[in-house]
Amino acid sequence: MHKMSGLTKEFKVSVSESGERLDRFLVFKLPEYSRSFVVRLIEGGSILVDGESKKPSHILKEGNIIAVKSLDEEKDGKEIKPLKSSLDIIYEDEGILVINKPAGLVVHPAVGHEEDTLVNVLAFLRPNLKKIDSSRFGIVHRLDKETSGIMVVAKTPKSLKSLSDQIQGRKIKKHYKAIVFGHLDSKKGKVEVPIKRLISERKKMGVSVVGRKSVTEFEVGQEFAHTSLVNAFPITGRTHQIRVHLAFIGHPIVGDKLYSSRNKQKEAEDMGVMRHMLHAFRLGITNPSTLKWQEFEAQLPEDFRKTLDKLK
Repeated sequence: MHKMSGLTKEFKVSVSESGERLDRFLVFKLPEYSRSFVVRLIEGGSILVDGESKKPSHILKEGNIIAVKSLDEEKDGKEIKPLKSSLDIIYEDEGILVINKPAGLVVHPAVGHEEDTLVNVLAFLRPNLKKIDSSRFGIVHRLDKETSGIMVVAKTPKSLKSLSDQIQGRKIKKHYKAIVFGHLDSKKGKVEVPIKRLISERKKMGVSVVGRKSVTEFEVGQEFAHTSLVNAFPITGRTHQIRVHLAFIGHPIVGDKLYSSRNKQKEAEDMGVMRHMLHAFRLGITNPSTLKWQEFEAQLPEDFRKTLDKLK
């Protein structure tokens, strides 16, 4: 069951995008939406390629016009169940809500996490958000389950469009802090290698010549005996981008079970680290409410600070 919100977007397939699957193309174009959400829209007939409905696996050609008839839906016709809980609210005005997401909290409902996500908490704390966005409750970007840190939520249709446009136009600035294994060769630099989802392991992303352009800038903040504190600044917003890029240059994030070797996972366990040490520290946006640039910070969580204290 789908509800049309009237919001429409249109994209034209470029030469470099020719040969891409429809679902992957849209995940790239609509980074604030989950892949499962995009697939549901395609299968529900809300996405048209040159005026026709296609399968998620449809291969695109240069010049194809992709029309998005709706960016809103009732999740399988079911209501989002409110979860009575609290959030660390950093800032709020009439248009946006800025929070510090704890590690371990899934952002969107999915298999295995239908009722214990950030969306469910927002349904309890800010039920009016359903009026502008019934499936995501104003969430415009994501953090991995184990990643802690700052997120912004739209509270009005105007803010939703503004923040979505800023994300798509790469006008939002993000600053992450990560604890990685080893010492980087350069104290400051850039990782610029394309990323795509691995066919063999669907939960994992990897570097590939046919992947999407992905850029992460970094600076070493502090070095310890066998690890380093790194400041990461993602220019693009691919899934698992910082984790993949740091692992690619030989410095996986401490505690990353997906992108580090078994030996490194054992080292992390010996250090008492229970999740990957990645924290979304600062977020810069043009506030849709004031039209002024604002930057927000989310203080390091206790487990991250304790790990740093041990390393020091």
